[in-house]
Amino acid sequence: MNKIWLRQEGESEKAFSAFKMYLETDERTLKKVAEKCSKSVSLINRWSAEYDWKNRATAYDNANLEEMRQSFFKRYYTFLDKQFSTNEKLQARLIKALTEKDLDRISWRSLNEVWRGNFTEMINFAKELGLNEKSVDNTLTIEVVSK
Repeated sequence: MNKIWLRQEGESEKAFSAFKMYLETDERTLKKVAEKCSKSVSLINRWSAEYDWKNRATAYDNANLEEMRQSFFKRYYTFLDKQFSTNEKLQARLIKALTEKDLDRISWRSLNEVWRGNFTEMINFAKELGLNEKSVDNTLTIEVVSK
């Protein structure tokens, strides 16, 4: 990936410093940059045009958004992995309990509520995130179907 928001060939340190100010300002106006770095608006306009500040800033924003998206999905799939691991442990404990205990003493209703509640929570969370038929990093596929 070409990181065009980095200092460009031929771009002076002063021009690059002004560009960094442009990236950091909330409104991203050339007038604000000129005020912040005590330069004329015409000089800032020239630097902006010559070094394509608008496209560089857009590339910078997009790269940051992509990084945030990847970080979010990494955390989300870590969360899901823990949920599935917990469900597998719960399933193993329930199967063990079923094979070792007197079946007449087990409340099937409560067992079913615990079992379904955990999966329902995960599915609802996935729906809130808008996930459906999506595969990420070839490690996990989730399918959420709304009725």
